[in-house]
Amino acid sequence: MNPTITIRPTFNVKGLKKLVIDELHYKSVNLFVEQAILEKAQREVGKGAETEKVLSEIRQVLNKHDAWTFRKPNTKEDAAIRKSRADVESGKEKTVSADVILKMLRS
Repeated sequence: MNPTITIRPTFNVKGLKKLVIDELHYKSVNLFVEQAILEKAQREVGKGAETEKVLSEIRQVLNKHDAWTFRKPNTKEDAAIRKSRADVESGKEKTVSADVILKMLRS
């Protein structure tokens, strides 16, 4: 079993739990914190071989599709876009703004 690391957060822990589990749909706060630490470490330390491989594949796809063009959506696509927007505006689909996240972490 791995050793435990204890931290004393300077932000509202209840707000973080609510955000991570209810809004971001993680199974646990521990999973969220672990992923956040790994992402931060990768950014700070630099790119590993696996990260470099993924970035290379992304670059290849972008280069292959360099001549992308944008078009007006067809009737079916337009209806799906409008329905999705209506669901968000009516409250059927939940979104979390950056302001709400910051308020939850600061309180």
